[in-house]
Amino acid sequence: MAGDTRWSSHLRSVSSLIKIFGPACEVLLKIIDVGTTSSQRAKADSVYQVMTSVEFVFILHLMKETMQIIDHLYQELQSKSQNILNAMNLVSSTKASIQQYRGDKWDDLLTNVKSFCEKRNIDVPDMNTRYVERRVELLILGSPLDPRAARESFRINDICQLVNKFYPQDFIDFEKEQLEIELNHYKHNVVQHSSFQALSNIFGLCQWLVSTRKSTIYQLVFRVIVLVLTLPVSTAATERAFSAMNIVKIRIRNKIEDEFLMNSLIVYIEREVAATISIDSIIDGFRDSKTQRVPF
Repeated sequence: MAGDTRWSSHLRSVSSLIKIFGPACEVLLKIIDVGTTSSQRAKADSVYQVMTSVEFVFILHLMKETMQIIDHLYQELQSKSQNILNAMNLVSSTKASIQQYRGDKWDDLLTNVKSFCEKRNIDVPDMNTRYVERRVELLILGSPLDPRAARESFRINDICQLVNKFYPQDFIDFEKEQLEIELNHYKHNVVQHSSFQALSNIFGLCQWLVSTRKSTIYQLVFRVIVLVLTLPVSTAATERAFSAMNIVKIRIRNKIEDEFLMNSLIVYIEREVAATISIDSIIDGFRDSKTQRVPF
């Protein structure tokens, strides 16, 4: 079965491995202890280390769920006589099922993986839930800016909420009010544009807006798009740093040295922490660090 290239055989293999996961691990442990050769024991140990990792368990369950969704489509496409219209309908429904799984069943998958690991004493590392939840929320709120999602549903409220929750320092209050108005014009004049229909990602959208000069007409929307586009390399700290730089290094202080600028930015960015430090403690710390010529 494992050598069969048909999709259903792979689904059966993955499902079987999940069912016999415990006995399979016991066999590997037996080979590690009493294997006939050192090479055999080393290979068994290597396989065992991979199988008992949370990454392997996660991929194993994800493959099973994905293959189950696609299996019906695959079975129909393998039939000798095929109706093209029915095949296209199956492709559409399969795509919709996968999308629904991503939206509604992801938490269930993570719960199943965690439960599976706990029953078999597989360590599940701390996933930093709070960070993941905020990152996922950010991606969900920013998804309407993606041309593919925008064509289906351009959710203005989500974009406004994105700005208020994640980029409050990049927009003044007046700009936040104007953003909603601008988004309504953007929805009718950009999303409905014929050329917009050919765009497939946010990066292409950004380039198209610049080339058509619509970025100057919808400056606030373009600013949000640029912020979302920098997500892979951005963090909350760097976003706050760029916003703070516009405040600290203004035109009349454009020759400020890097060291002084960095120190000023740290105090501004981490102002919540700085507020807990009293001036007296700073003076005491400076005095105790080394002997000063002028006593305090």
